[in-house]
Amino acid sequence: MKKVSLVIFSYLSVLLSSCTLRQSSLSYQEIKLSSSFIYSESGRLRFVPNSVDDILLTPFNTVINGVIYLPANTLNSDEVKSVQEEFQFLLQYYYALTDRHHEYFLDGQKINNLKVINDSYGTGQEIKVDDFLYQAIKCSFEFTINSSSLFNIFIGTLNDLYEENIEKAQTEEQSSLNKALTLANNVLFYDDISQEAVSIVTALPTTETDLNDLLIFNDENQTIKFNSLYKDGLKVDKLSISLSGMAKGLATEVLSDYFSQEIPNANIFIDSGSSSVKATGGRPDDRPWKIAYMNPLYGEAIDKSQFNRAEVAFDIRGTFTMSTSGYYQNYFYVYDGDDEYHRRSHIIDPHTGLSVNYIDQVTVFLDDAMLADMYTTALMNTSSVNEALDLFAKLNDIYHQDQAEIILCVKEKEDLFYTYHMSDLDRLSEHRLPITKLTDGSVYDGDYSTISSSLIDSSISVPKRDFNLIYYMSSGIKDKSSLITDETIVSSNKKRYAIIEEMV
Repeated sequence: MKKVSLVIFSYLSVLLSSCTLRQSSLSYQEIKLSSSFIYSESGRLRFVPNSVDDILLTPFNTVINGVIYLPANTLNSDEVKSVQEEFQFLLQYYYALTDRHHEYFLDGQKINNLKVINDSYGTGQEIKVDDFLYQAIKCSFEFTINSSSLFNIFIGTLNDLYEENIEKAQTEEQSSLNKALTLANNVLFYDDISQEAVSIVTALPTTETDLNDLLIFNDENQTIKFNSLYKDGLKVDKLSISLSGMAKGLATEVLSDYFSQEIPNANIFIDSGSSSVKATGGRPDDRPWKIAYMNPLYGEAIDKSQFNRAEVAFDIRGTFTMSTSGYYQNYFYVYDGDDEYHRRSHIIDPHTGLSVNYIDQVTVFLDDAMLADMYTTALMNTSSVNEALDLFAKLNDIYHQDQAEIILCVKEKEDLFYTYHMSDLDRLSEHRLPITKLTDGSVYDGDYSTISSSLIDSSISVPKRDFNLIYYMSSGIKDKSSLITDETIVSSNKKRYAIIEEMV
């Protein structure tokens, strides 16, 4: 959701630039690709705004970049422009199909997108859709069943709740206690939403009985019927399908296949927001793709100066497809009033309505970007390394992924799973709350019930961090990995957290 270019650090970073590829050799042609905005008032594809501020949309809510490598002088300038424009349009169209919040018109004609499907819930209508959307919903529905609903496409209403509260946490004024906790722990704190989330999740379909005949697919006519769900004999008022956990991966897969067929001898690289990446071949200079893997601690910290941006890197040659999920760009923490902090992020367990706090980051290497995206979402909802590996093996067997690789990153202390605690802090008041410096220079050690947050000094403290980030890797990807030691990337005065372990 927050990416800007190919040379970035987000979930991961593929280190590319024209200088590293030595384009001066003129032995190949390079076509740069990038996504573009969808406007409500102009263009072939237009959306119906939901508010006066709803003017433009970013496909898949991120910047998507790519590059096509060809033998030198394969395409002329007009052909290059046509390829770039087609890439932009197809990304816009695929996003429009999978957007559940807006209506769209293509060349003046309304299209049947995910919002239309959701609006048809319980009406008995059979909605005819484009092949991209048909495959997206059908494959996601099947994966929901195969993953025991750890990936669940009916999570839209719950997603809305979390997205709203994550935005509030990142933009609205905090309570005095949440501000003190944020400054003391160097991670974002906000009010909990657990009760509301749990009440929503009771209406979600998670069992095979719930899911049976909920969606009816007609392959011949390419139609979908969204039937009503009944729980305890009562109809669930509204369900909302969300494809946010896989649509970007499917677009990455379809676009790479399409341009591979349309342009012979092309090697295509697509970086979809740095969480879904696909290369159909090697680099033209025969050097490996270099991937830097973002440190989750850097991603979540308010003050990032204490942490290395990345600590682990990979060298990968030739074709690869990878997807990464992590909590640390869309999250906040809540304090339980006792000792533990609980994380609430955009990755939600459909069985509980809450975020699972065990895995910080997961990456899989498969041969399909859509499938890889769904894998990582489901794996993020597991609660131990062993559970994640069992699910990974189960899915590999179902989807015939014999060469799949996996990386699991977790916080560990003395071989035990670690979560943040109030006891991490050196200075606590008699209320077991952080001792805070105020803007007038005085020290506050109360319970924050009567003090305004505006009186708290905004300096970030340095809490204790006495755990390690363990990167558990399957053998194939471990052989390609290394700790980053280049002083231009990793500052020598920052603590290292990364330990690489091979999975048994």
